[in-house]
Amino acid sequence: SSGINAEYGEGAEGAEGAEGALYASVTMPCIEVGTVGGGTVLAAQRNNLQLISPTEDIDSATLAQVVCGAVLAGELSLMSALCSGDLVKSHMALNRATNP
Repeated sequence: SSGINAEYGEGAEGAEGAEGALYASVTMPCIEVGTVGGGTVLAAQRNNLQLISPTEDIDSATLAQVVCGAVLAGELSLMSALCSGDLVKSHMALNRATNP
């Protein structure tokens, strides 16, 4: 099997192919999230927490999992765009330096 590993800040991601499937992961050991106090009393922050869990309060571990899931989805999307050539095509088509 072949794999992709990348590190950023205090986290890492990995992807590995095996038996016709893709296994991907993201590790973010130093993620800091909060679900009580501070800014969570503000309407926008409270609304965002309620989007994740509308019927009950969400704990910080669950919020961290949601954040890591979103990061993984973004990384998979980026890898897909790189593999298909769409990332380069879009950068070339939308490059503001050559298309004033």
